[in-house]
Amino acid sequence: MAELPTVRIGVIGDAGVGKTSLITATATETFSESPPPVLPDTRLPAQCTPEGVPLRIIDTSSKPEDRSSVEEKIRSCDVIVLLFTLDKPDSLRRVSSYWLPELRRLKAKAPVTLVLAKTDLVPNDQVLQELKADKLDPIVQRNRQVETCMDCSAKGLSHVGEVFYTAMKAVIYPSAPLFGPAGANGIGQIKPAAINALNRVFMLCDKDKDGALSNKELNAFQTKCFSAPLQPEELVGIKKVVADKVPGGINQKGLTLDGFIFLNALFIERGRLETTWAILRCFGYGNNLRLNESEIAAARLVPAPDQVAELTPDVRKFLLQKFKDADTDRDQLLSPEELQHLWSTAPDSPWQGPRYSGTMVETAGRGCLTREGFVSMWTFMAATDHLAAVEYLVYLGYEGPITGILQLKGRRQELTSRSTTKAVPRSFLKGLVFGGESSGKSTLLRGLVGTAGQGSHSSDEALPHSAVNRVDCSSGTSSSSGFRENSKAITLAEPGQTWLQLSEVSMRAAEGMLASSNCSEQLLGYDVAAFLFDCSRPQSFREARLLLEHVATASGNTMPCVLVATKDDLGMHTAVEKDCGHACLALHLPLPISVSLQLGEGRSVYQELIKAAQQPSRAIPETPSLKAAQQFRKTMRQAMLWTGVGACIAVGGYIVYRSVRSQQASQQSADLSNGGSKQSAHQANSSSASSSNDNSSWSLIKRLPLLGSGTEHTAEAS
Repeated sequence: MAELPTVRIGVIGDAGVGKTSLITATATETFSESPPPVLPDTRLPAQCTPEGVPLRIIDTSSKPEDRSSVEEKIRSCDVIVLLFTLDKPDSLRRVSSYWLPELRRLKAKAPVTLVLAKTDLVPNDQVLQELKADKLDPIVQRNRQVETCMDCSAKGLSHVGEVFYTAMKAVIYPSAPLFGPAGANGIGQIKPAAINALNRVFMLCDKDKDGALSNKELNAFQTKCFSAPLQPEELVGIKKVVADKVPGGINQKGLTLDGFIFLNALFIERGRLETTWAILRCFGYGNNLRLNESEIAAARLVPAPDQVAELTPDVRKFLLQKFKDADTDRDQLLSPEELQHLWSTAPDSPWQGPRYSGTMVETAGRGCLTREGFVSMWTFMAATDHLAAVEYLVYLGYEGPITGILQLKGRRQELTSRSTTKAVPRSFLKGLVFGGESSGKSTLLRGLVGTAGQGSHSSDEALPHSAVNRVDCSSGTSSSSGFRENSKAITLAEPGQTWLQLSEVSMRAAEGMLASSNCSEQLLGYDVAAFLFDCSRPQSFREARLLLEHVATASGNTMPCVLVATKDDLGMHTAVEKDCGHACLALHLPLPISVSLQLGEGRSVYQELIKAAQQPSRAIPETPSLKAAQQFRKTMRQAMLWTGVGACIAVGGYIVYRSVRSQQASQQSADLSNGGSKQSAHQANSSSASSSNDNSSWSLIKRLPLLGSGTEHTAEAS
């Protein structure tokens, strides 16, 4: 097991109150008559505490010149031990007049343990009792930072170790998150967040859901938290205490929620905070009374910008059951009070803040949430903040595998080519609704959830105003149109069932989006865009077309776009009709959907948006930039084709050339071979003939010298 973090304990107080002596006595179990002025940091290993927490005790100087160093040490501490003594009366007065105000000035949030040192100088216990009642209790009541008061004697080695153990417990078992001032019954008040956490613990332990913990359930709880069951006499004692103090804390079935809360308040009041913290930590809570990150880390997903996390069918079934349980009056609606009770096992309601207050889902009268609206809000939460969705599902009591809560579906960008016919395999789709003033954007959104949508338009135009609901794609209707007629809601992403989120974008917000450097990244998070225009005003259509081209181009020509002609009840202007035909022909888009939103004709729009998002290839406009890109790609393909043809011809010619040259070389070799034989024969014949001639010549020559010789001899003789 990994070692727990070291707790840093700072020891402060006036000069001469025994700070150094207390630290020395704790570390060495001896008392020094002449301790050093200030000790270096003293480290106590984890084995010194039952919880296995290592300690670092920090001594401080009382000299004025060391004040800045003392302030720095105080800021670094997890808990403060503030000493005073009776032999220095000013030290007690300065607890309230100097030290506690100084801690507030330094903004030190560390809890404080107030310690009376040198009790070996106190005459008797009666003095201690009076001091506690008259002086110390008022200090604790006025200063919530002071966790507890105690006394010790370094010289007598009395309670020296307990001082630092108590200080350590103030860090690992803090009272501030759990407890407030005492109530009318003399028992301190548990804070709302702690009550909610204990509510969840009770809910998880109440296996038969009868509102009480039976003896069997109590023993299972005790074994889970403390590794040992309760003895029969302990059970009897607990029930007697609860029955005496809390009306309704015990019933025939066992320990009720009120009795369970009372027991934990009693533990805390009696200084047994470790008992309540052991319970809370056993169920995954940290010091902030929220689930530890490790409890939900396994559910972390890393979706691409064009992906969203979706709830699995099992989780939707769980949510339906929670809706049914919370609907105490069985009217198929959750009133604000019922919804508040639903969150009684969570730290707070997750649907607070701009993200949710600006989002509409289906509601009924008096702000009551329908079943469709409830599931739609959870679907929206999973898509926008999936870890928060996981966390609050666990708060509600979901006990299935954490990794089975969410799933990621395919990316939209992989299916945006105009040549593909594949559908986006998702049950949650996000759309943007663009349009000028009075074009019907808000009306379209309200129509998605019915006229009684939750939330209101934000005054901040940069903040999208959204609506979320389930749409029956088979008929093109949103669930709000038929929910009250058929109370059986489809919530398991059956074929034809898709959740659609529409976000309104004003002209001003659209201009800001297009001008931003990350516009393409923003658009990548949406699946479809609708462009609304007033069909009775030609200028409205021109604005919509221009905006469509800008948005499509900014998205990298991957955004499916749908034109919607609103106010059809007023009739379409002839110029608008003509311009629509030319524009749709040029952009290769279907003609605009003509509707009168005031007459409730928005259903076909939702259907068309779903189709365009699921089959993006049919709705991507051929903008000038896309045509230029296509022409460039076509030119490049042709160039590559001709380059390939030329290369093939060159290679073919080279191969032919090499073949011809090879044949010629072979022929020349053959000719040379034949020519050499003939030449040899010819040379042989020539040699024979030459030999014969040479012999003839030799015979003649052989005779010539004789004639010559005679002539010469005759001449000489003459």
